[in-house]
Amino acid sequence: MNSTIVQTNLSVTHVSEVFEIAPDEFCRLLEQQLGKLDHAALDLMYRDPAAAEAQMAEMGGPHGLMLFDKLDHGVLFALGGEPRFSVRYHIGNPLVAWRMTRHDMRAALYAPLTLLVFGNGEHLTQVEYDLPSSLFGQFGDAVGTVGKSLDERLRTIFSALVGQEAP
Repeated sequence: MNSTIVQTNLSVTHVSEVFEIAPDEFCRLLEQQLGKLDHAALDLMYRDPAAAEAQMAEMGGPHGLMLFDKLDHGVLFALGGEPRFSVRYHIGNPLVAWRMTRHDMRAALYAPLTLLVFGNGEHLTQVEYDLPSSLFGQFGDAVGTVGKSLDERLRTIFSALVGQEAP
């Protein structure tokens, strides 16, 4: 078996944002801004793509993004006797991913998006993610344009969160 290796250096814009809100409250509000992926709709794509597409359009939440998965990373700190609040979110939309991967399959490497949300002090939440346009832009204009729209959706979600914070 032979293989060919191509390595490319990329410039990725990493975003780190701190919100003045407890992390559990931040996550509750974030999840209200997202739809939730029903994995059965993915299975339906093989049998009835139009019906699956219609279901996914309804699952998109107010900003067209949905929660694929959420992982409790903070539990790992229990190994040292001090669990922490840290959640890794995978968010996106299969229909948006398809808009990108139909132009370049490699875009699937970054879809769905990953957000890390963790406590930074008692009433501070830190959010870390790589700017979608900087990840997807490497695959050309058609994919990069979708990446820019994802940048805007994330900003809209975070703006909505700030507006919902309890006094």
